Amino acid sequence: MQENSITTEVEQRDAFRLDAELKNHADNVVGEMIEVGRCLKEINDRKLYKYLDSSTFEEYAEAAVGLRERAARNYITAFETYGESGLKKYGEIGITKLVALAQLNDTDRAELLESGQAAELSTRALKEQIKELKGENDQLRFEANDAEASAKNNAVRLAALQKEVAESREEIARLKQDLTDAQRPVVADMTDEEKEDIRREAEKKAKAESEDEIRRLKKQAETAEKNAKDLGKIQTEQANKIAELSEQLEAAAVANAELQANAKKNIKPPLSGSKEALKFCLEDVQQQFTRAIEIVGSMEGAEKDKFRAALLTVPDKLRAAAEGIA
Repeated sequence: MQENSITTEVEQRDAFRLDAELKNHADNVVGEMIEVGRCLKEINDRKLYKYLDSSTFEEYAEAAVGLRERAARNYITAFETYGESGLKKYGEIGITKLVALAQLNDTDRAELLESGQAAELSTRALKEQIKELKGENDQLRFEANDAEASAKNNAVRLAALQKEVAESREEIARLKQDLTDAQRPVVADMTDEEKEDIRREAEKKAKAESEDEIRRLKKQAETAEKNAKDLGKIQTEQANKIAELSEQLEAAAVANAELQANAKKNIKPPLSGSKEALKFCLEDVQQQFTRAIEIVGSMEGAEKDKFRAALLTVPDKLRAAAEGIA
């Protein structure tokens, strides 16, 4: 009991410490992305929110720093994916882009970050490119894995058929031996005539049964050998398919590089000058707001009403922000 009490005291102390640190860093979420992610991750992993008047992580995140569960978990995902050094290097592109890039494999993610495309593309354009890259790579990998699995299954079947052929040949040899044994004179305490009758009957019966069985097993062995040859052919075709898919993966990688190069060439440079920059920003805001309206329009029921109400508050918030300009 004493040990549990000490553990609880330590956890409570850590909970209040991390809570204080998180609220301090949350005043500047962008600049303190690393610390926000680190604190949220530890509070969630160790369930320390239970010492902070919260029954769930979602409840704590919203009450402590005003973050919805998804937004809070985005900071955790960014911290887990990039670590402190990665966030220091790429944090300026924003949490939304960092979380979107986390869906890619290490190679594709590094390419977009190192080339500067992740920073230069709009969030919407970046998500579209991520979706395209992820879809193409996943499909090619699925086909390659499927072909490889089929080849392995065929190899197992081929081994089983080869074993069956060997067993059939052993059975044929055994039946031949049984036939030979049956053809030997029967030794017993009986007259020569009785022995001869029994021998002839045994020979006749054994010969008929053995010959039928031998014919059956020969046919079975021939069928198994034919199936084994067919499977060998299938295995070769599967190997060729794997090689072909590997070439397609390489071609996709080349196409991916070309796509990224072309995307970089087509990026419009930011407009210079205060008036032009403001116009560019206002157009972008209008595009994003139009896109939000389209998304809400595709929803149904209570969810649609909830987000529609949220959209109606946006103009008031923008007006209030504009009136606050000194």
